[in-house]
Amino acid sequence: MQKFDIAVIGGGAAGITAAISARHNARDVVICEKMPRLGKKILISGSGRCNISNLDLNETHYNPESHELVKSVFSRFGREKIEDFFSGLGLKLCCEGNRVFPVTDQAASVLKVLEDELKDLKVAAELDFEVSGITGSAKGFIVKSKTGKSISCDTVIVTGGGKAYPSLGSDGNCYSLAEAFGHKVIEPVPSAVPLLAKDRFCHLLQGQKIQCSAKAIIDGKAKIRKEGELLFTKYGLSGTAILDISGDISIAINRLAKKLVQVSVDMVPFMDTGEL
Repeated sequence: MQKFDIAVIGGGAAGITAAISARHNARDVVICEKMPRLGKKILISGSGRCNISNLDLNETHYNPESHELVKSVFSRFGREKIEDFFSGLGLKLCCEGNRVFPVTDQAASVLKVLEDELKDLKVAAELDFEVSGITGSAKGFIVKSKTGKSISCDTVIVTGGGKAYPSLGSDGNCYSLAEAFGHKVIEPVPSAVPLLAKDRFCHLLQGQKIQCSAKAIIDGKAKIRKEGELLFTKYGLSGTAILDISGDISIAINRLAKKLVQVSVDMVPFMDTGEL
């Protein structure tokens, strides 16, 4: 059985970054990844462009109940440190509005510099290694795969992602691993997703895009408003403005069991009532 200082469960963006950081601190690290390649979800992020960060990265853009946690995270690894991290790997960055992208406009460039750094640091990777369980031992932990292979380590970092993309490894398996060690898992709900609409007119406008201000109204009260693109689809609404308010809507429907959830769209946000 191989022995490491740290085993990182999940080889996505978080797992790779954690492994690099640990290795820079002279730890022997292995990444356990269920897919045949590391970082597959990175390749599709930002529609294949990989929006790495945002110039306005702060806790106010997250749900109020998460502000303290997010603020704590960003105080340790905020926008400047994110940009310094990638610049140190040789990745040139550029901005589009507040969004930060690789200058190549290709997510593959991001994954390439991360893979190169892992190789240079000699970070071990166990691919096709789907973790079936983690057990504590007198000397640390034993990480077991579904194929019967085991790894011994002093510390485990769980970065397995959520449930958003099972075909790329994010199937929620790591929730049960965390629960086994007493961690509480808050029910995951869809976020940054298109919306299904009851209104029949949406399919008539399928494919039409507009710049708008979209507002989520829950039980008659405005919850959140975002400006951006709105795309009419055959099933409802999509586009950046809708994706930005979808998290609050999803929580209202799935966790709070709210019955009256509406979306108000201002198609001319640049004009006030008097001008109209």
